[in-house]
Amino acid sequence: MIELAAEQGYGAVTIEGLRRRARVSKHTIYEHFAGKDECFLYTYDIMVAGMANRVIAAQEGCDDWQEQLHHTLLAFAREITHEPKTAQLVLVEVFAGGPAAIKGMRRALRRFEKIIARSFASAP
Repeated sequence: MIELAAEQGYGAVTIEGLRRRARVSKHTIYEHFAGKDECFLYTYDIMVAGMANRVIAAQEGCDDWQEQLHHTLLAFAREITHEPKTAQLVLVEVFAGGPAAIKGMRRALRRFEKIIARSFASAP
């Protein structure tokens, strides 16, 4: 999903394209997902969870709120630059994913807001 969405845009992704890229049968795709939207949402949730975990890990061991905030934002920027295809899916293609994807994006934004808020919690 990540590769196809980056290459073609989410709107152009098809189950057949996913099947070919994954080198599995159509049956196998449908064993796991009801369709491309469900596959997209699953991929989105997994990618956001991984990003959030790595950003939280970057906060560990920081002595003060400014250092924690610095490491938080640096980790988020690193996620975008080191995984540009994933960043495109999470930050751009999500808008083509429909209402369920937008709902997932709002949930992810709240999660990242809480992560950043942890830094500010100890600010004077």
